[in-house]
Amino acid sequence: SKEKEAFFIVFQNMKNLFPESLSGKSWTIIFASFVVLLTTLSIFFFEGSKNTVAMTLNGKQMVVNTHADTIKELLDELDVSLSSKDYLYPKATAKVKDDLKVVWKQANMVHIVKDSEKKTIWTTADTVAELLKEQKILLKEHDQISANPQATIKNKMNLKINIAFHLTYVDGGKTQKVWTTSTTVADFL
Repeated sequence: SKEKEAFFIVFQNMKNLFPESLSGKSWTIIFASFVVLLTTLSIFFFEGSKNTVAMTLNGKQMVVNTHADTIKELLDELDVSLSSKDYLYPKATAKVKDDLKVVWKQANMVHIVKDSEKKTIWTTADTVAELLKEQKILLKEHDQISANPQATIKNKMNLKINIAFHLTYVDGGKTQKVWTTSTTVADFL
């Protein structure tokens, strides 16, 4: 057939490109060198085709090169377990592209006891003050809180808040107005 004849002619012409003095050992070296060249080029192409992503993970900044398609896949590559309560920008389903900036902040569980009312919340606030603002808890001058407002939020933190109220009492016939967080007379006295 014509295809076989054309292949034979091309093969003969290629054979003429190389000196006939090349031995089998030389052919082996040439073939091995070609394989090494192709492998090296493939690695460079593979590494060069990665997207560069700037990441901030819980305040720690890093630059990552990845082939991940989505933010979720990228976080999985980094062994970051994502919770629905965490802060993530852009969203987990967003496509990864070159020069993308990703911010992830893990949510912390905080137990709040306000007077005798207990609740557990998840927050990405950095400080107690930010948490109070987030929860719309406004403290007045005489209120008591178990942590400094500038304290850093930690996971499973317990936060006790006692709201002060105005009280008038009579001591030896003298009336006094005071603020207190005491819930019983014994504690107040």
